[in-house]
Amino acid sequence: ESMGGSGEKGTNPEQLLGCAYAACFGSGMKVIADKMRVDIGDDYSVTAYIEFCKDEEGAYLEATLDCYLPGVDIKTGEKIISKAHGICPFSKATSDNITVNLNLLVDE
Repeated sequence: ESMGGSGEKGTNPEQLLGCAYAACFGSGMKVIADKMRVDIGDDYSVTAYIEFCKDEEGAYLEATLDCYLPGVDIKTGEKIISKAHGICPFSKATSDNITVNLNLLVDE
């Protein structure tokens, strides 16, 4: 509604971007983990939160990616998500266009 829509229930563009970004980034994490010979199993995940923001100049997007890597230590996990960010097509497409926050979630 804030952007002039009807406010009816349904999927919005930010949700679609979040789903696609999360799926793509998750694939990137798997590729990097395999290259690093780190077993991340099948329970890894990425949850993307896309926020539609406004400022004086107009509207912009922010993305937060919560990356879950069970059984991986923090140092290795940080390397995996950093390198995944470098190869993910969605990360490349949004580079210097939106702020992307990468969060690593690991088992303690």
